[in-house]
Amino acid sequence: MVRSTKRFKPIPLATGSVNATNAPFLVIGRNDFVSRFWKKTKAGSNLHILSERRMGKTWAIWLAIAKKPTWANPFFFDAEQVNTVEEFVWKLNQEMHRQGFMSDNAMDKATDWFRRIKQRMRDQSIGKYEVPSGLDPWSKFLEDTCRNFVEESGDRMAVLIIDELPFLVDKIYKNQGHKNAAELLDKLRAIRQTVNSFQMAFCGSLGMHIVLQNLKDNGYTGQPINDMEPLELSPLSREDATFLAAGFLLSEKIKCSNLEDVAVSIAEISSGIPYYIRNIVNWLLGQPVKLVDPEMIDGTLQKLFDTPGDPAGFLYYDTRLDQYYPEDIVKKARAALDILSRNNNGLHFNELLNLVRYRPSTLTIDPESLLEILRTLRDDHYLVGQSSQWQFKLEIVRRWWYEHRGGLEL
Repeated sequence: MVRSTKRFKPIPLATGSVNATNAPFLVIGRNDFVSRFWKKTKAGSNLHILSERRMGKTWAIWLAIAKKPTWANPFFFDAEQVNTVEEFVWKLNQEMHRQGFMSDNAMDKATDWFRRIKQRMRDQSIGKYEVPSGLDPWSKFLEDTCRNFVEESGDRMAVLIIDELPFLVDKIYKNQGHKNAAELLDKLRAIRQTVNSFQMAFCGSLGMHIVLQNLKDNGYTGQPINDMEPLELSPLSREDATFLAAGFLLSEKIKCSNLEDVAVSIAEISSGIPYYIRNIVNWLLGQPVKLVDPEMIDGTLQKLFDTPGDPAGFLYYDTRLDQYYPEDIVKKARAALDILSRNNNGLHFNELLNLVRYRPSTLTIDPESLLEILRTLRDDHYLVGQSSQWQFKLEIVRRWWYEHRGGLEL
């Protein structure tokens, strides 16, 4: 049952960055996630937040921070712009101090530490310098940072939330080698296991399973996140997606034949993904249309698919395969996705296998290899299914993939 039209309210389409102050006014439909987040954290769980790209993980986390319980002291750190382990430790300290989670004395120590590290790194290859005599290595300094955070939190639980942690580890792997990347994951796990009154959560647009596979290919045998409980962030419910779409339409004063009907159409065609709801409404805003009706929404999505420059960022679903998947499985993964994109209701595994084998480039694929690839795509949120039946997880992604590649000849 969709909310009464009278309960719709304007929601700004252009918001800038979200934070703990504005999240309660901007984030829709994530109260259940917030409740689960804090319930599990209080019970002692470290959390690995899972969802496909564009689901709004960062926004949901900021809502959780805005609604923090009295017993918790959460700190949010965005690791996307960090490139090395030393820089991670330094910027973590820097941001903690900026937000009031670290004393001036502790910050002075961090500043001196990083200054001496940079001096030693000068004119040497990243990751191949020696730590100056008398100076803690980054791993020890990171542990001290977390312990300082606990001390500053007093009687409250210190909760470190790292956004884009898998992306950070992948960059460290590429910039400094697999040893540093593995050591960071192992150190974070050790801190979670040994520091009292300390919990951790992380998320990111890159799946941690991809990063771990790269490390395992280099001989890594650790299990650095086996102490972390998965917490999935799902698409918005039909009701909440409709409410968000209607709020955007009202805010931008877009005239509709019937506000609720148009909002329902946007909610359905976007698969309940906040980012795509925003993009569809933003597209409508720029069109010379006097009155929007539900029938126009499908055409709007098609225009988003076809527009040069890919304003809604759909191409990411294709290009990321080349960025993060092993070269030998990229063609096989694309073949499976191409074929599945042609079928609204998915395919039985054996039927999919036969069709993948029909392509010359994947003629010799064996059942076990295809099943492993499908499971990887499932972990990456492209697909849902088991050995018997497989299909795209999100209809909006299936539609885009078909428009982009699905029409290619087998």
